[in-house]
Amino acid sequence: MKDPDTLATGQFHFTPQQFQSQIATASFMRSLLITAIFISLFAKFAPPFRNADWPDILLFLGMIAWLILTVLAAKINRLTQYAAQLNVLRASHDEVEKVLIDAASRFCINKTVRISIYHQLALLRHRQNRFDEVALITSSILAQPKLAGAASLRSNLLLMLAEAHIHRDDAIGAYTALAALAQQKLTLLERVQCFGLQLRYEVFCGYHNQALHDIRNKLALVDIMPPTPASVCHDLLALAAERSNRKPLADYLRERADLLRPADSDEDSEDASTLMNATPAP
Repeated sequence: MKDPDTLATGQFHFTPQQFQSQIATASFMRSLLITAIFISLFAKFAPPFRNADWPDILLFLGMIAWLILTVLAAKINRLTQYAAQLNVLRASHDEVEKVLIDAASRFCINKTVRISIYHQLALLRHRQNRFDEVALITSSILAQPKLAGAASLRSNLLLMLAEAHIHRDDAIGAYTALAALAQQKLTLLERVQCFGLQLRYEVFCGYHNQALHDIRNKLALVDIMPPTPASVCHDLLALAAERSNRKPLADYLRERADLLRPADSDEDSEDASTLMNATPAP
């Protein structure tokens, strides 16, 4: 399991230190600008400076700077939204990366917009199955004391982090991320995704009886999944049943998995087999 301080992520080189520096710089510049505007407003009406020109000049410059930086943040946000659309449409990796590099290279004092850029980078790395980098990026974002306007991304970041840890054979990291997800208010889609990851974790760690607990409701949840992940979940449940000496249940689940599995799902089947045959991390 890799655990470097820095991972080169293709053309977009991500480091936690650089990310923290960008966030700190954005917060400092934003606070400095707001402070300058408030000082100018206070001085404008304070008796000692009532006839001075500098409060008006400082206020004017502060408002102009705020307007310019707000427009720049809006442009960066449009680039980030475009990258999000490309990720959803499964556009080429190079195209998405080019847009994200353009967005990240621009100065921005909006913390939420800056975090959104790296969230899209994490989604891109997830699409590329580069899970060491996914874990590094998502953990760096989640380490922020306040996500501010990006708080809605927390559940999605935790889902990616949990899956990355499972692929990295890190049972402790996966448990920590899943425990954090249990404290979140999840949408139906996120609940389904979390269930799939929880099932992978339980089978991965050998908690077969726990994986089979309340199987009726679990199968009802699996039924609303797309065919490929549904077949993978059936395979995982079948493996748990086999290892729990419940052969009739295992056979039934295998039959359901075969019916659901698309003919061109070799890649997903191999991934599921890797997870099912993995041994827990020490």
